[in-house]
Amino acid sequence: MHKRDRRFLRLVCVAMGALMIALSVTAVPGEARAAVGPPNRLGPVQLQNVMNGLAIDAEGEHMAEGQKILQYTYGARRGQQWWFEAASGSSYRLKSNVNGAYCIGLNGTLAVLKKCEAEETTWEFDEVAADQYLVKAPGSERYLIAPTELGGSSNRGGQLTLGTREEAHKGRGRWYLTDLRLEAFMPPQDPRLDQVTFLTTHNAFNNPKDGFPLAVNQSNSMAQQLSDGVRGLMLDIHERDGAVLMCHGTCEIGSKPLKDGLRDVVAFLETNKNAVVTIFMEDYAKDREKLAQQFVDVPGLLDLVFNPAAQEVMSKGWPRLSEMRAKNKRLLIFSDHGDLTRAGVVGSRPWTVENYWSLGHDGRNWDCYSRWDGTPLTHREPSFSPLFVMNQFRSIPESLNAPFDNGDKLVDRAVNFCGPAARKMPNYVSIDFYELGDNLRAVDTINRYRYVERAETLAPSVPSSALLTSENRRGALPGLPDWSGAGYRGGGPLPGNQQISADAACRVTPEELDRAYGVRPNDSADDSAGLQRAIDDIRADCSGTAGFDRNSLISLPAGRIDISKQISVDASHLVIRGQGSDPAGGTRIVFRPDADTRYDTLTADGSRWDQDTMTAGTAPDQAKGGWVWPGRGLFRVQTREVAPRYADDWKAAPANRKDLYEGSVNQHWASGMKLRGSTADPGYAAKEGGRVVPLDPKASIALFQPGQHVWVGAANSRKFYELQTATATDRYENLHMRQQVFRVASVDTAQRTVTLDKPLEFDLPVDSTSDGSAPIGDSAYPSKVMPLKMVVGVGFENFSFTQDMTGVPAAGGGTHHLNPAQAKNNYGNLAPEYALHGLVFKWAADSWARGVRADMTGSHPIVTEVAKNLQFEGNHLDGAWNKGKGGNGYFRGSRVWDSLYAQNTTRNLRHFTFQWSASNNVVYGNDFDSDLNLHGGWERRNLFENNTVRVPYEHRSGHCTARCGGEGGDTESGTWYPIWWAAGEKAVKWAGASGPQNVFHRNVLAKQLTPGGPYVDYLPYGKPGTGPQPVYQFGSGAADPGTFRHLTRGGKPIADWNGHELADYLTGDAGVNASRTEAGPSLFLKSVP
Repeated sequence: MHKRDRRFLRLVCVAMGALMIALSVTAVPGEARAAVGPPNRLGPVQLQNVMNGLAIDAEGEHMAEGQKILQYTYGARRGQQWWFEAASGSSYRLKSNVNGAYCIGLNGTLAVLKKCEAEETTWEFDEVAADQYLVKAPGSERYLIAPTELGGSSNRGGQLTLGTREEAHKGRGRWYLTDLRLEAFMPPQDPRLDQVTFLTTHNAFNNPKDGFPLAVNQSNSMAQQLSDGVRGLMLDIHERDGAVLMCHGTCEIGSKPLKDGLRDVVAFLETNKNAVVTIFMEDYAKDREKLAQQFVDVPGLLDLVFNPAAQEVMSKGWPRLSEMRAKNKRLLIFSDHGDLTRAGVVGSRPWTVENYWSLGHDGRNWDCYSRWDGTPLTHREPSFSPLFVMNQFRSIPESLNAPFDNGDKLVDRAVNFCGPAARKMPNYVSIDFYELGDNLRAVDTINRYRYVERAETLAPSVPSSALLTSENRRGALPGLPDWSGAGYRGGGPLPGNQQISADAACRVTPEELDRAYGVRPNDSADDSAGLQRAIDDIRADCSGTAGFDRNSLISLPAGRIDISKQISVDASHLVIRGQGSDPAGGTRIVFRPDADTRYDTLTADGSRWDQDTMTAGTAPDQAKGGWVWPGRGLFRVQTREVAPRYADDWKAAPANRKDLYEGSVNQHWASGMKLRGSTADPGYAAKEGGRVVPLDPKASIALFQPGQHVWVGAANSRKFYELQTATATDRYENLHMRQQVFRVASVDTAQRTVTLDKPLEFDLPVDSTSDGSAPIGDSAYPSKVMPLKMVVGVGFENFSFTQDMTGVPAAGGGTHHLNPAQAKNNYGNLAPEYALHGLVFKWAADSWARGVRADMTGSHPIVTEVAKNLQFEGNHLDGAWNKGKGGNGYFRGSRVWDSLYAQNTTRNLRHFTFQWSASNNVVYGNDFDSDLNLHGGWERRNLFENNTVRVPYEHRSGHCTARCGGEGGDTESGTWYPIWWAAGEKAVKWAGASGPQNVFHRNVLAKQLTPGGPYVDYLPYGKPGTGPQPVYQFGSGAADPGTFRHLTRGGKPIADWNGHELADYLTGDAGVNASRTEAGPSLFLKSVP
């Protein structure tokens, strides 16, 4: 059974998974939650106790009512294998792989076999930690628990019972769902120490060549063993007559000085510079100093020793073999009697696990369980996995039996017994008579298997804070916008490993990236093409069947990945996850844009990217750089679908212009549809608060489908600009400043109307003149609606990225050699042709970034453009090379709706911005050193709450060395305070005024007013006190906060926020409504820690 074909199982698992998902219920965030199908393996699996390592076993494999369910050492027996069958709600039956008519059930509080249709045969799975579950009797707080905390052979055979949640949670009721065999894979080219299996000799010294004549375990000398490919040596150490010797049992029949054996090892390592050797001592020496001196006295030995304690392996993990070779630390020494600090010897127990040493006299004891009852083979530490020593030899060594235990039998036990029992590949396989059987081939085979464990194959998932999910949200409050639907899926928890597809074809591991796509870390080769192919394959093979509970996954390897081209991520429901965001030990993506990616058109003064001169094709289908606004980036979440009218132009375009046409299916001039006036008011298709949008008679109503994303854009008009007090008419533009993405609730083909899923937040005139305005320019400009091709469900997790600006070609000749110190608090563009972003979300929905670190990006580390229900959580963004003209270096939310920005940290950026109609977003619990910037373009109804913003003195537009200025091109006098608000007269240069009801509540805001001086509270907005706190609603009328009111001084609209940051906007109807107070700590959340 354990040698079955896994491809068949995968098909079964997929079918079962679909059934289970269909029958699942919504989980309660913040609590251990019922799994949507047991998420690690769908079956058959062994259920293995986390605390003691023993497996759930049907007593004697006898299928009968009332047969005991026991804990037992794992032996790959069918009585230890269980299938899952969906029952009612979120519960499942555990069906025996011996006879599927029998399930694990209850007789009172005892676990027994029962017919599956009987009562008390269903269970619920509560995930309490990554890949660990409590197994609960439905409708109760009773949990399946092991009878003992200890494992090993002395504790097997006890009957499982029910216990309390507390008993279960402490460990006796925590269970792994463990697959029945290791899985084949292509091993990495540069593995970590714990990713390799080494051939190891049991009692390596006990051989006739080294002076041991009787009951030998090996035939060749230790020196020969090493020469033959052995890399692990097990030695028994004794003291006799003041000497430290290698002896087996008694030194009377044979001994050899330990120093002699150690000299053999050092001599071998000095000759074989790539070899890594490990010594395991069964240590009976009582004089610890004398034993330590043996190692000190061997010349060259201490220089070779790798001490895992000194190298902080517990926190950093095991090193790669290349690192050990580079440092010439290629000898590990373990003792079962504890540390010998000055010799670099460490105790075995913290660093290794080991199975029971004997196969028995007859070689039939293939059960694999820990040699030490208190330490299961599955033991792990948070940041590293102990090395697994697998013993494969009999109680009495015999050369006649060794061929039956070695070779293929060694592979069989490692892959089907001990690997699953330990949930990891063995790192050392220890045998007798290593020369008997093809053991080097066997070890090579074992090296091509691994245990598919969530924590490794799926990479560690950054936990989403339960604090932020819909279960902890307050919902709509009277008089305020409803922010309860902000973020991923309107408040759902971000996906975890449970929501990753069970289909191996939709999970690309680091090893598969290496083998199939050529993406390998630290090799200095360009990984762009390989990573793009991996994404394209996922899109082709998996996106069609993917979903929110069936996400594909690309696991990036640890180490440096080199990228030179923008990576298009247009595969929906795809998670791109690294091995950690620590640049030193995690996944580090280094972006060096090549000639086809960096901008080749700059303005005449060389200060910024010139979109207008970046063209492709010819009129009337000429594309411009503005079509790829907000600009190129490292990763771009966006469809690449080309509108049919541009298909030929895309084919003809050169490599550095093709992306201008990509996504053109979503450009309103290509796919947008005009509107007709409503019956109630022919000048408007709909008014603010309405949901029904009538289409022009020529519009294709068939393109709109319920559930689809739809873009709605209201044409600018002169009256709309006048509302913003923008008097510079030469700045008026025919655009859609007021816009938003909705979902289609319904379509009436007869009436030719589309009903939106939520009310409009602005009036929707038929065109720029239908509200009674004169045209802007020569003719009326239409409002439009457009069905969107959105990319959905893309997540970035657990990696860091940077843009390298060392030795890259400069636009005017020569090269750039920039360092971060040059860019710190420098609000200019140091290399405008490289003003590329990090993560770009355009025409994207229900997507996220969490646990990502950005250091020195070209411009914005994260930027949005026409996006909805995004979530940015727990990211660290530090620095940009360009923070000047053109609006660079922001954490930028443009044309983004219903999104959540929570618990992020930013340093050395220009602003955090909302702009261009961004609305209903929540900025919660962040730590910024740049301003909360309402940047203009009718952004509205956004919430800023419980943030800490401390703005240094140097954070000001005039602190600049090159290509200075802002989005409008000007360099402002003065300094930036923690809040910035776009006045119409100023912001019309690039967009327009900020809109109504942008809300600030309980933020800690401070500004450093002099160089090196103290930080001063930004009052009245920035120092929450005790008791009910004001709710500051910017851009809001005194009588109705939902009505727009431009900020004023002395009854006149301010022309610019700069210079008026400290003015009183609370008295009278001056634009900031503070009439409301809130007693609780949050407008957004029910409970705040």
